[in-house]
Amino acid sequence: MEVEETVVKDVIILTPHENIIHTPESLALKEKLYDIIEKGYVKIILNFKEIESMDSTGLCALVMAHKRVCERGEIKLCHLSKHIKLLFELVKYHRVVKIYDTQEEALKEFQSAKWKL
Repeated sequence: MEVEETVVKDVIILTPHENIIHTPESLALKEKLYDIIEKGYVKIILNFKEIESMDSTGLCALVMAHKRVCERGEIKLCHLSKHIKLLFELVKYHRVVKIYDTQEEALKEFQSAKWKL
């Protein structure tokens, strides 16, 4: 799976270039998230602007990555399709992870005073 990486100061933005995230893509996404967490990135934005659909394995990849980073940082999501928003609402994941309409909103939140170390 191709994932574009953009670094803005200490925030990394990942934009998967896929239409769907099912089992093969979710494994690749989980590996990518684990890799950047191991590299020390703990302020992560996932931009889902190209993703229309995700199954439970994609959700599982996000939950596992969230557990790894939550003590030191946070994963924020943006540009979710209606299908993915509905999935997150059904399993109450939107209560765990902050969701933004735009990448700029998520980035602004990370750059706010509460995230200054």
